[in-house]
Amino acid sequence: MKRIIRLDASAIKESHCFRKLYLLQQGYREKKLNNDIHYGTCFHKCAEEYERTGGDEAAAVMAAQELWREQESSLFVKPSKKYLTLAHLTMACQMYIQQRKSNTIFTGIDYLKSPLDGIPLVEQKASVPLYEDDSLLILLQGTIDGICRIKNGCVAIADWKTTASYDVEDYFLGYKLSPQLKTYYYLLDYYRRNYPSSPLGQLLGQEQIGAFIYGAFLSAGAIVKFERSQLFWFNKQVMDDYEEQLQGLVIKIRANINAYLPSAEGSFNGTCVGPTGFKCKYFGACAAEAQMNGSSELVYHYLNSNFKKVDYKPLEFGGGNKNNKTKENEKNILSVGATV
Repeated sequence: MKRIIRLDASAIKESHCFRKLYLLQQGYREKKLNNDIHYGTCFHKCAEEYERTGGDEAAAVMAAQELWREQESSLFVKPSKKYLTLAHLTMACQMYIQQRKSNTIFTGIDYLKSPLDGIPLVEQKASVPLYEDDSLLILLQGTIDGICRIKNGCVAIADWKTTASYDVEDYFLGYKLSPQLKTYYYLLDYYRRNYPSSPLGQLLGQEQIGAFIYGAFLSAGAIVKFERSQLFWFNKQVMDDYEEQLQGLVIKIRANINAYLPSAEGSFNGTCVGPTGFKCKYFGACAAEAQMNGSSELVYHYLNSNFKKVDYKPLEFGGGNKNNKTKENEKNILSVGATV
């Protein structure tokens, strides 16, 4: 059976250490979901349902609440994020809906609608092939929160974030060089370049596409602050560099595809521990190897004891239709137009 490697923006961010990326692709993840991560997913669900239902406020809030309850009993609650509860989520969703109807950062955009069913283009799942041979398929995938048009302006990719950051400007600035928005741009541009007669290709044409971040800035109090970043643009030079590095990563994956355990690059380039002291989730496994005469078997023993193993399938993350499958191993898929 052909092996499938699925890359997304989150995986690309981990490519500073190929072992970390490799173990991520192997499916090793924490046994419990962090409450702040789940909170963000549930808030996304509210925003998605509000658009899909044409503004049904009760349905949007209820969708977020139901999704929260599915995982509530098994969440890992971070000590600094204890305030992120169902009650806080409900408040944030209700505040968003009121802001959605009156705040110009929301009323100043219109979501594009699918030419197939007229539903707003939210939580759009996309997958394109990067490499394929007789035994290996490498895909680039992602779920785009929204594809919209700024009124009297350009088409733009909208991406939602929930954060406890207190510095709005500095938080948004970080996304100027982030691979996430560039990945979404690459996916959309791939479709319109390669399939100009597809529903998406006809919808976008050759228009310039920007991108921005919607931020829900959270605190323990009863106020959630909603902001929108500036528009980010990705010129040809930026995207050529992105694609060159993406193909470089593909070459590295191909070269190491049969490795038992790749080198721990993080221990060489200093990324095992971040600037704020945050440790890589595989730190314990690699540390055990370093202390026990370089035993690779010990790494896997640690991982199998402390992590669960679930196939890395980015199209099953987030909202949207998680059952959107194709006949060709997920190649060339976009929610608007299904397969092309």
